[in-house]
Amino acid sequence: MSNLRHPHALLIALTSMIALSLPHAAPASDSMRWSVPPFEASYAVKIGVARANTTITLTALEDGRYAVTSTTQAKGVARWFKKGEVYERTVFRFVDGDVLAESLERRDTLSPIDRNVSITYSPDEGTAVVVYDGETSTARIPRNASNPLLMQITLMHAMATAQVPTHYDVLDYAGMQRFDVRVGTEATVRTTDGKRTAIPTDLSNVAEQTSTRIWATQDSDWLALVVEARKEDDIKAVLRLTEITRP
Repeated sequence: MSNLRHPHALLIALTSMIALSLPHAAPASDSMRWSVPPFEASYAVKIGVARANTTITLTALEDGRYAVTSTTQAKGVARWFKKGEVYERTVFRFVDGDVLAESLERRDTLSPIDRNVSITYSPDEGTAVVVYDGETSTARIPRNASNPLLMQITLMHAMATAQVPTHYDVLDYAGMQRFDVRVGTEATVRTTDGKRTAIPTDLSNVAEQTSTRIWATQDSDWLALVVEARKEDDIKAVLRLTEITRP
């Protein structure tokens, strides 16, 4: 995987890197019974003076699998200079209570450099094939390796089943990365509907000295209400939920 470059766009990291967990454990049967509720969620993204909109949609496929899509477009003045979009789609399945990635497709006409990627995961074989920047690589992965877009579902699964991972292994076009998880206590956060009490969780990439803080509540089905991208404790970008609909 040495041919894969690490991403530098905060927008990309912010719109797809979401993960969460609870500070206590639940019986395995609860994990196996949990089923993901389909949704469409819209987020307002702020990166410095730039603005963008992101929509994340979860749908159930006819064969029992699920697909998550994410579309990000620039907003306001930035749209005059950034007319493209970032589109991602990941397919996954539930097996014995695990969220298993099967594929990730990414099309990016918003970023100044090419970040299109195609990944095929084989969790039972412990491998994944990545096509990025004109090159194909095969990586060894843990069975439950995730990707940035699928982390939203990992968040909801962890909260709903009260399971606490110590870390997440994430594979995308930046290669395999490990993120440490630290769950905080309830605190007040500013949302688009005003101040709310929510649970913060920090997902830290020690190697990159970056972290993502996610705020969520049970009444939102543990979907992220606010996401903060941090670099050495400074908030560089913020994503706030503006609307959620369910079929």
